[in-house]
Amino acid sequence: MTPEQFRNWRENLGWSRREAAEALGLSQGSVELYELGKRKDDGRSVAIPKNVELACAALMLGIQGWPEPKRSLTSRHLPKFGLNSTTYDDVRVGHDTFGVPRLFFRRDGDPLVGIDLTALSQLKQMMLADGDESSELQVAAYIAEAQALDRPIYVDPAASAVLDHGAHTERYLTLQEAKFAFDNLPPERREVATISTQGKTYRAPEIARFHAGPNA
Repeated sequence: MTPEQFRNWRENLGWSRREAAEALGLSQGSVELYELGKRKDDGRSVAIPKNVELACAALMLGIQGWPEPKRSLTSRHLPKFGLNSTTYDDVRVGHDTFGVPRLFFRRDGDPLVGIDLTALSQLKQMMLADGDESSELQVAAYIAEAQALDRPIYVDPAASAVLDHGAHTERYLTLQEAKFAFDNLPPERREVATISTQGKTYRAPEIARFHAGPNA
């Protein structure tokens, strides 16, 4: 995919660079680099990774991502936390723009609303006081899932690893070497890069949580 094709793809969809970046899971700076085709500081060419090209094709066909089963939550206490309804059919765990784990609630016609772990714990206690054991266990599971987003990932730095950053796939004798190479990639490459080791593949948010430890 050439820079011109990438720019035409965005313009044909009527998206701004910011909207294209959000749809692709990239930074706006990466979109600008891919359209320019070279780095601004030293003029080196920037290739568009294969996975970004495939994502562009999928979005052009109207495919927004792998469909996830929707989860719901009902509680009379939800409006106490800034929500407009007592029932939501689309509930998901994720990070907000500041990297804080939250439980997000979505409903047609309403803006996306997220509540943090402190509020979730309060909601859990309210459900427990109501004797609503089923909902209380459901919220407890959401809390555990949100906490896991920032939990360290223990890896073996001496294990072999493969670094894939779109344009190249590189094999390393140790994960420590692969992580060093990852850390030295340009920002737009780190966003799409993966490291595979011991049968698992990790993306940038998970790589940032790597720790050497006994559970590796």
